[in-house]
Amino acid sequence: MRIERISDNKIKAYISQEELKSWNVTIKNFAEKTPEAQKLFWHVVREAQRCVDFTAEHSQLLVEATGSENTGFEMTISRLPLVKKTEDRKTDVVQKGTLVYQFVDFENICLCVSEVGQRYKGQSSLYKLDNKYFLILYPENLNIFKGIEHIILEYGKKCINDISVELIKERGSQLISDVAVEVILRHFK
Repeated sequence: MRIERISDNKIKAYISQEELKSWNVTIKNFAEKTPEAQKLFWHVVREAQRCVDFTAEHSQLLVEATGSENTGFEMTISRLPLVKKTEDRKTDVVQKGTLVYQFVDFENICLCVSEVGQRYKGQSSLYKLDNKYFLILYPENLNIFKGIEHIILEYGKKCINDISVELIKERGSQLISDVAVEVILRHFK
């Protein structure tokens, strides 16, 4: 196993086919979150803490694993800080003006937010559903937002009638609530 630190909040672990066999883990059962796969995952997290000083405490972890049955796989682990809701923040946003964008991976979201984050004003939440990422935006001013939407569309696609916010919230995993753009901008530049 080889672990490298990509940034303060991201590491990559490269796990060989032999190591997968020794842990009794396949790509398929890693995706299914079997007990063996979870043991391997926490072993990687402990090794990352020991080798590259990557700690998972007080964080939510976003894990992306890719690879093949022949060569092993690569696991990218991103640390997302837990965000505490404050009482003065509006949590019940009216659905009118809600915009949903789909991204193929977390990296594209980070690239997108690095370009538009300073100009975006409003609430935002990040979800993962069916190995896709959904950034739900509640812009304060739609007219101003239209000036940056073309940049978002370079990295993701706008969801129009093909998936509802309710479905994403019901079936998806919430990664960051209310302040996704700010969190990504702060921790994943």
